[in-house]
Amino acid sequence: MSLSFSISIRDEVTPLLRSLPATLGGDGIKLAIGRGVARLIQANFAALQSQRPNRHGWPRQGYWAQAARSVSQPKPDANGVTISIAQPGIAARWFGPTEIKPVAAKTLAIPASPEAYGTRPLDARWSGKLEFSMVGGKYMALVARDNFMRIVAKGKNAGKRVKASAEKATHGAGEIIFWLKRKVTMPQDKTVLPAAEDITAAAVMAAQDYVNAALAKGGKA
Repeated sequence: MSLSFSISIRDEVTPLLRSLPATLGGDGIKLAIGRGVARLIQANFAALQSQRPNRHGWPRQGYWAQAARSVSQPKPDANGVTISIAQPGIAARWFGPTEIKPVAAKTLAIPASPEAYGTRPLDARWSGKLEFSMVGGKYMALVARDNFMRIVAKGKNAGKRVKASAEKATHGAGEIIFWLKRKVTMPQDKTVLPAAEDITAAAVMAAQDYVNAALAKGGKA
């Protein structure tokens, strides 16, 4: 699910913008406000990246770091400024619970193993290696056709699964790689963005800093 989630900052700063002299109005202060809020949003994503591990314990893919990089440059308009977040899933989490259905396929492929995480069934690495299965007679899945890994026998990685060639692979055949779902529901998570009062505070502080800097230069933006 790919959505551009936009945050419009208007009500909080419109009174301040209207109270400024013409020399301090315009897009300059709006851009300053937008940059201040964008930094806050990026800092929130960075905190989630460092504090929120993968819930399955699988290797992380840097989702929240990608979200931070997807925060757009602010765009001023007649009444305020807009910041967009292009990272898929942010809007679904914020507005959730959100029902997600496949668009170009009949089912969604949900990773069921560490090897599948961050990949898709159509990726080259899975070409010819998966087959359809009805697990328990009612759950659709794609399972490994052949062994594709081995278990390390000794050393510091003893007991861990590692990718292996067909000649050395001893495990994996029949293992569920992807669950196939006709729809999933993304639960609501308001923590993906800073609290409304924090966004307002960041906007007002950025505006005040801009005004103070402008006044120090003689009142010109």
